[in-house]
Amino acid sequence: MAQKVSVCIIAKNEEKYIETCLQALQTFDVEIVVVDTGSTDRTKEIAAKYTDSLYDFEWIGDFSAARNYAAKMAKHDYIIMIDCDEFAERISINEVCDYLKKNPNCLGCLVQKSLVSAGSGMAKFNENVGRIYDRRFVKYVNRIHEQLDTIDGRKGVYHVFDVSVMHMGYMLSKEDTYKKSMRNIELLEKQAEEMPNSAYTYFQLGQSYYVINEKEKAYEARKKAMELNPPEKEEFTYLLLAGFARSALDAGDYSEALKIEKYYEHARVCADYMFNLGQVYYANGKIEEALKTFDLATKCIDCHADGMNTYFPYNAMALLYEKLGENEKATEYKSMAEDALRKSFNLNKPQ
Repeated sequence: MAQKVSVCIIAKNEEKYIETCLQALQTFDVEIVVVDTGSTDRTKEIAAKYTDSLYDFEWIGDFSAARNYAAKMAKHDYIIMIDCDEFAERISINEVCDYLKKNPNCLGCLVQKSLVSAGSGMAKFNENVGRIYDRRFVKYVNRIHEQLDTIDGRKGVYHVFDVSVMHMGYMLSKEDTYKKSMRNIELLEKQAEEMPNSAYTYFQLGQSYYVINEKEKAYEARKKAMELNPPEKEEFTYLLLAGFARSALDAGDYSEALKIEKYYEHARVCADYMFNLGQVYYANGKIEEALKTFDLATKCIDCHADGMNTYFPYNAMALLYEKLGENEKATEYKSMAEDALRKSFNLNKPQ
């Protein structure tokens, strides 16, 4: 198949990851475009080994501007945007070309599989992120945590492609995590001033504060996002609801956390939402509702944080049944939780 897709990357001081990123792309029939926004390390030198399409863009504190420039410099109209700390696992080029040809207003997503530091170990987190589109009809908007939007203002078509990347960007030291979060917070605060009615911006602000353990500020941002009535069917809304519930429970505002019930009809497809709703019910003394909701979480296919539809709800049910004195059920669910955990991390069951 003649090359029809351009993979665009923006970079700044990414010598740690960019070579592995570019090596992973060599197996796919795509153009590689790298736009550097001011590196002082070996990023450009490394990138030049893999592509002649290497450009400079003066950083203006706007990720969308940088991404849109990278797309502009591509040879092809069909764009896949990835980051330096992402390694392509699968790119179904035929699907990308066929679908975008029929749906030029597509706001396409790839599956981002992230590894996240969790205490002394790691956790896995999957997210559908907007990265695949036809540059003639779609562009990026927002300074940071940028999103795809149609150029003509018409409604876009949401589609998750058979394209996946492994994301290593969360495997940072505490110092680097703090620096990255503070950079994000600065840009998000500016964006909130420019877009005071954007629930998405306040959602991302809450996420950034939570990462650096600023739980009170995270809660305030999430409350603001909720006050702005986020759209019911947006994927970020499901994560906002889960995060808002955690923040409210952390603060002891158990009745406040019940506000996420309002979104049940649409959000019940998401295991992260259902698991956190179960925790909310338990905190409010609604034991039967909690058990039912945890059980429904195990039946959800849409799952972002690993274990939200397996070992977390199984373990929660085991603890609840133990409190109720139903020891047989407690033992059963505890075993199910342990089996699910082993399966997730490829651990052998002890003999």
